[in-house]
Amino acid sequence: MSIGFDERVKWPRMAIALLGLHLLVLPTVLAVQDSTGVSSDRYDRPSRSTPFCSITQFNDRAEDLFPELTIDTVVEDTLVVTSAMRSRIKEYLKVDSIPYDILGKHIMYFPVTDTKLPVGLMHFRKMAGKYGLVTVGWRLDLDFNLVDFVIDGRDPAIDDVMEMKEQLNLAFNGADLLTMRMWVDLGKLSLNQAGQQALQVEQSAEDVHDLLGIVVYLAGLTRSSALIQYSNTQDAHNASREDPVDLQKRLMMLMSIPASLRKGVRDLKPVSNSRMASVCKVLKSTRIPEIMEFKCRADGATRVLVKPGHSPFWLVDTQVTEDESIVLRWIVNDAFEILHVEPLFSDVIPFDDPWESLLEGVRKQVGSTAKVDGEQCSSGTEVLAKQVGMLCRQLLLVDRGH
Repeated sequence: MSIGFDERVKWPRMAIALLGLHLLVLPTVLAVQDSTGVSSDRYDRPSRSTPFCSITQFNDRAEDLFPELTIDTVVEDTLVVTSAMRSRIKEYLKVDSIPYDILGKHIMYFPVTDTKLPVGLMHFRKMAGKYGLVTVGWRLDLDFNLVDFVIDGRDPAIDDVMEMKEQLNLAFNGADLLTMRMWVDLGKLSLNQAGQQALQVEQSAEDVHDLLGIVVYLAGLTRSSALIQYSNTQDAHNASREDPVDLQKRLMMLMSIPASLRKGVRDLKPVSNSRMASVCKVLKSTRIPEIMEFKCRADGATRVLVKPGHSPFWLVDTQVTEDESIVLRWIVNDAFEILHVEPLFSDVIPFDDPWESLLEGVRKQVGSTAKVDGEQCSSGTEVLAKQVGMLCRQLLLVDRGH
């Protein structure tokens, strides 16, 4: 039987097409050889440093990373890594360079409560490994500690790594960025000896070390990005303003609350500007000497509502001026006991007199009562505490309809 022209060229064309597909896929996905044909383990070869577009949504992974919580809503926040941010990430990680395309536009996911309070955050990144793409998703708490992770991909080492997640999470949770940086051989993007010891995987296969190298490397990028984006103390000062669904402001406010108090928080209710202005006017009308120079801020107080079994409290921001200004955030309960006080903008405070003595003094007020009764003699920081106590008392009176 004779073969027509079309049939004679069909197989060569198919062979060329298949060969072309092979040549296209092998270098970009597996990339086991460099341009000279020599086996390459360098992490910065194109297939290991080029970002891969993520799946459109990772919202449904919240139940994997937050299994103990009932979550109805996951809020997305876009994170764009600028040139300035790249420089800061390199400083955080103590590295000279980061492959340019490893950072770009990302999404941070925030599971939130029914009152729109974030309970943590999760972030997903992709890199190419020996067996194709590896997706690593991290859960961080509100202090940006690594809590848990998930891995997706075709790498057979994934099963081995996921089986030892409990011991790995303990190590990750207790490590800072610089420590984790010392676990990875950046030339190979694999765990070095220190990393193998820290994660207790010295006896594991090389594929496990390679996969964990990617996991640790991406953990550093995720954590440093989150720290830079969401821990700006200057933004925390503006977080009391009335905007109850603004994710970043509410996140900043939660972060300013010590973890021991934060776990009982149910909702944050910023005092409205009009109400604060009214309260400040009442305080000023008392003509009490200690209150006359008190800078009663229109956006300076938030009521913190709590879960059953916990006591509500106030967040109060006060400003002290001495050539320059410093803003203090006080946490005061309804008995006017000072639970906590810390400066905002702490990264720009010149730590010399009067600020050093001021901070030392206000921290001594923690555990004391911001007394509202007059005293014959009071130090400067005791006067500050008294001003906060008077403000909280007036806010409480308004709350109770007096």
